[in-house]
Order: sequence, then structure tokens, then C-alpha cells
Amino acid sequence: MENERREFGRVGFDTSVKLLILEPFYKIVSMDDASKDGLRIVTELNLELHEVFTFKNIEVENSILFQAKVVRKRPVESGLFSYGLVIES
Repeated sequence: MENERREFGRVGFDTSVKLLILEPFYKIVSMDDASKDGLRIVTELNLELHEVFTFKNIEVENSILFQAKVVRKRPVESGLFSYGLVIES
């Protein structure tokens, strides 16, 4: 069994939550789960580790912008990647 390194557990969603990447480019991605300090997104984008992005939740009115850094990358199915991100601000 894999050792759990997270201090706080993940919260999964019945359906993906749509986030908008505002910087460094404009693109909608799907958030599949979240924890106190991070989140997991799935997208066809080929992102680099340690890249920082500015996000907005487009499903919530007056959503607060936040920045998150890519810390994990995994291919999940044909043409899609799963990314673990740490929220920085």
C-alpha cells in the first residue's frame, strides 16, 4: 500500500468542477478533487512541473483568484494528463 503523504485528505466531486486558467494563458480545465492546500486537474494541456498558474472557479459567482503550482504530472488516458497542484496564494 502506498504511504499517504498528505496532511489533509482529498475531497472528491461527483462531477468535475470547471476552473479557468487566466495566466499565463486562457483555458478551461476540470478539477476532480481538492484538499486544504492543493487540487487535482485533468486536461489535454501538456504543462511543465513547477509552472505557476492563476485560476478562477467559473462555477461560483465572484470567485476569488488563486495561484497554484504544478507538483505532479501523470498521463491518465489518451491525450489527457492529471496534474497535482499546490495552492500558493
